[in-house]
Amino acid sequence: MSEKTKGSLVLLLASVIWGSGYVAAKIGAGTMSFFSFNGMRFLVAFLVLLPFAVRDLRRQKYFNVKENGYELARTRRIRMITGSLICGILLTGGINLQQAGLGLCSAGRSGFITILYVIIVPVMGVAVGKRPGLRLWACVAVAIAGFALLSLKGGGSGIGRGDIILLASAVIYSLQIVALNHYVTANNAMLLAFGQLVVCCAISLACGAVFDGYTLEAIRASIFPIIYTAVFPTAIGFSFQTFGQEKVSPTVASLIMSLEGAFAAVFGVVILHESMTPRELVGCLLIFASVMVAQLPSKEERAQEKAAGQAAGQ
Repeated sequence: MSEKTKGSLVLLLASVIWGSGYVAAKIGAGTMSFFSFNGMRFLVAFLVLLPFAVRDLRRQKYFNVKENGYELARTRRIRMITGSLICGILLTGGINLQQAGLGLCSAGRSGFITILYVIIVPVMGVAVGKRPGLRLWACVAVAIAGFALLSLKGGGSGIGRGDIILLASAVIYSLQIVALNHYVTANNAMLLAFGQLVVCCAISLACGAVFDGYTLEAIRASIFPIIYTAVFPTAIGFSFQTFGQEKVSPTVASLIMSLEGAFAAVFGVVILHESMTPRELVGCLLIFASVMVAQLPSKEERAQEKAAGQAAGQ
């Protein structure tokens, strides 16, 4: 199995986990404010991931001066701090705006608007001189069409405050995907995932205390969604995202991660006993087809793989 395939499978599993978290997040939106909910959510996730982060730090000796030399260790520390701050701030903005939007919009509308990061990521690539191929652009269009069929129930109305909030969340998520792809390496994935989580936790907790406050009654009412979203979509999901993005391009990563909406619909059927119309089923098929086609190697990639195989056989 190639490294690209491994990364794609990890991102697919992250999408399943995130999809399952939509139900819990929607419940949390009705019991706590978005800053307070996410502050508690990321605090629990911090406690879950702390032992693993300490273990990896000791095992890899990533910042060890004796193992790596002073200059490399110093460079790694600076890059880790910078990456954690940038990715963590972007994650804070994206996750809190999304939670706020979930409290104002229906699940279908929220899913479609949030998933616009699928097309925002390649647009950002164009802004810095990268040009995705025509096939990938076509896959992006098909994925968006699929999400429209899946998420929009009876068409859209005027743009409301919740719509704008979710659109802003999609833009920030796109920036976070690009930033994470820039800072993650084969050796720092777990540490970077933990670093951005710590930043998001600190900011959300502080904002929750300043703007909302915490009450025992609200925490008790939200205890299940807090624990579930902390352990699965947050601690496990974002760790899988960090590992997976090291293996694949930002555009392909965004396409795979966009499947969280489809899986959210599936969990809605299984857990909440919701039904899916034929149109929604067609939307799911379009999404899966677009992701599969997007991951097929191009002519250039096939030629490079063939050349690499011939070189290895010599």
